[in-house]
Amino acid sequence: MPLRNGYRRCFILTIGLTALAACGAPSGPLNPPIAAVMLGDWTYSDAPAPSQEPSLNIGIHVTLTIDTAAGTAFGGRVTSWFVGDVGEPPAEFSGLQGSIDGGRNVRIEFRRTKSGTTITILGVVAGDVLSIRESRLDDGPGPFAVGNTFDRVQ
Repeated sequence: MPLRNGYRRCFILTIGLTALAACGAPSGPLNPPIAAVMLGDWTYSDAPAPSQEPSLNIGIHVTLTIDTAAGTAFGGRVTSWFVGDVGEPPAEFSGLQGSIDGGRNVRIEFRRTKSGTTITILGVVAGDVLSIRESRLDDGPGPFAVGNTFDRVQ
């Protein structure tokens, strides 16, 4: 028995909704925030080259953990900071805040809690590499060498 035009639409709509309910609605974000590309642990090291004399007093080793992302903003914390053989506890640093634009240009800022100085990193991210374009400590030069990288830990 053929269905009349109005009943056919209702029947097809009912089948479609039943199939959607059976399969479930999509879960998770359909469009993750652009800042999600920054999530993870990022390490920086300017350790001396193997051809140089070993020394405990040179090199900086830093790990930043980015654990939140919303839109173009992200946040996290400094999880390790060593200059030479001297480490700073993570409590010495405020939580970090950052942003990323559509061209993958990144800005990260955090403060040293005792001195109140602000550390700013400007760079560009490509995959698991954040290339440093500028590093500042307040208005002066910062601790990270231009051209060096933060690498995401896998």
